[in-house]
Amino acid sequence: IAMILFALGTVTYWVVKSNSLLKIEYQVNGEMYEVKVEKNTSINAITPKYIAGYTFDGWYIDNTLLIPINNSFTFTESTSIYPKYTPRTYNIVFNSNNGNNKTLFVNCEYNNFYTTITNPFTNNNYEFVGWSTNPNESHDSSNIIKEGTIHTLNKLGIEYFAIWKGNTQDITIKMNGLLLDGLDLNDSTTSENIGDK
Repeated sequence: IAMILFALGTVTYWVVKSNSLLKIEYQVNGEMYEVKVEKNTSINAITPKYIAGYTFDGWYIDNTLLIPINNSFTFTESTSIYPKYTPRTYNIVFNSNNGNNKTLFVNCEYNNFYTTITNPFTNNNYEFVGWSTNPNESHDSSNIIKEGTIHTLNKLGIEYFAIWKGNTQDITIKMNGLLLDGLDLNDSTTSENIGDK
């Protein structure tokens, strides 16, 4: 508080001027933030901290987030307020990666659990071996993600690609007049890869 003296003739005036600010505190993910405002500042003047994957959903009086603060509220004293954040819902994309159909979407809230789905796609002459975030992943890679694997949605833009392995077929071959049935194409002397992916 500053006190300013004015002397006018024989009359002395004292003007009291307040230059103190109110301290408004709020906490996000265990970290405390402090904002200083003038008295009678609107609650709408407080900008909440941005959190990726969440939507700010208003200020509250209590830390249990049961009593919301009205938009017409103004600060008359230093205090603590509590922000509410609601997780956003995102699509997790499952791509057939050249299989039948193109994509399938699964909704999940941010920072919640989801599982890689059971493969719903087919691909002629190819066998599904798992999922990968790399569409060109080798079918025998250690990075293959199995169906039903549990994950936490903690980043955005997740897309899984079906990984396929070329099938083998039984064939009939006539060699030097000898009819051979049921040769496995994986046999090193007679095999022919139909294709791997």
